[in-house]
Amino acid sequence: MAPQPDLAPQFLAYDEGPFIVRLGIAMGLLATLFVVLRLWARTYTQIRHGMDDWIVISALSSNGITDMHKYLSVGDLLYATSIALLKASILTMYCRIFPIRFMKVGGVSLGVIVLIWWLLVCLISVFQCRPIQKAWGMSTVDGTCINKGIWFTGVAVPNIATDVAILALPVHQVLQLHLSMVRKLAIASIFLLGGL
Repeated sequence: MAPQPDLAPQFLAYDEGPFIVRLGIAMGLLATLFVVLRLWARTYTQIRHGMDDWIVISALSSNGITDMHKYLSVGDLLYATSIALLKASILTMYCRIFPIRFMKVGGVSLGVIVLIWWLLVCLISVFQCRPIQKAWGMSTVDGTCINKGIWFTGVAVPNIATDVAILALPVHQVLQLHLSMVRKLAIASIFLLGGL
């Protein structure tokens, strides 16, 4: 076993755990509120619930499970699953709003990219250490793990790139609408605000 580095007592005593737990609970409640409002608006306006609604409910459910198991290695798998389901929900909604070839091809293409990202994240999460048990926090197990900094960058960069592509996908179609440029920009801005 490798020797532990000498760390200052104030570093060892520093703990943001309670803040992170409160923040996770607040964000989970906020996400739940928005999904409930979305479903209520669909019901109130008598718009039929679609596949995108069920996928976003699945994403919300797996995100809640991630919060409960965030200290377990399974959290990486559930994180990737909730992100992929959320993106699939948005792409499905786009295809429902704009049932044209451009949007279907773009949605399916981005969906395949998100699926490949999800598979790679899941596989690398499972096999990030050799032996696999070392990833479970067992410091007594000898072995090696991948560089976490490179891992987080490798997960985040394609995630952000697909976010940008998904947000930009409907802009082309919005600009084709027979509206004034001001209204086109307003509608495109609403789609682009989804990234906030």
